[in-house]
Amino acid sequence: RIPLYADWEYYPVGRPHLYPPFLHLCVAFLSIPFRGNVLAGGKVFNALMLPISMALAILGFSKIYKDPWREFLVLIILCMDPIFFGVHRGLLPSVLASTFAFLALAYFYEKKLVPCVLMMTLCLYTHLGIPYLFLLGLFIFSMINREYLSFYGRFFLGSMVFFSPWGLHVLRNFDWIKFGSRLVGGDRPLIISIITVLGFVGALIAIRKRELPSLLALSCLLGFAPAFILYGRRFWAHSSLLWAMLASTPLYNLSKGSRIRKAGVTLLI
Repeated sequence: RIPLYADWEYYPVGRPHLYPPFLHLCVAFLSIPFRGNVLAGGKVFNALMLPISMALAILGFSKIYKDPWREFLVLIILCMDPIFFGVHRGLLPSVLASTFAFLALAYFYEKKLVPCVLMMTLCLYTHLGIPYLFLLGLFIFSMINREYLSFYGRFFLGSMVFFSPWGLHVLRNFDWIKFGSRLVGGDRPLIISIITVLGFVGALIAIRKRELPSLLALSCLLGFAPAFILYGRRFWAHSSLLWAMLASTPLYNLSKGSRIRKAGVTLLI
């Protein structure tokens, strides 16, 4: 049973339990073979996080591009991102939520309403912040590409309806939620800087050529911008899939149509 009020925190008054419960339920389910040991269940789920993220990412790339060479480039760039792999060392709901949101993004691109709503609903039930950043990004994309606007309305309404049982509980206790900046510095691996530069080049190509997959990634990155202030360095971790999409754009344009160019780009990577 998911508690709506946490008596064991802020003792003796307690506080409302507002964190979306999906990850709690997964850990509780996986703890059953360990006689209810939630630490063991958490370790099992933590071990499954990276395979789940990679599988859903590959599925999302295949739905967006339908081009094996482009999918290969995006996946290789993602696999070069040390921050993406670093955040999977811990059991972070935001990482799982980002993966669900990315697959929702892929289904949104295909205009498949039911799986799109399902993935965003899972995202909403996993984290309090990540879903709204992707929803903002998809709204920006829909405003740029108006043929998606009516679909966005149905997608947004469906997601909110399914989330409403927990969403109403959050709204009733919204004054308990505090916002604050976590903008911090730190070491920045060289490969991240390279991916970022390629991503900016990819963004320019997307704007000039109006390439929809890259515009989708750029729009979601713009929607993700508040996370740079609210989440600090985790902005990069939870937007790795979007940066990989943008960074692949110049490499794809450089290599398409020629086996020699493809071989050269592969050797360069």
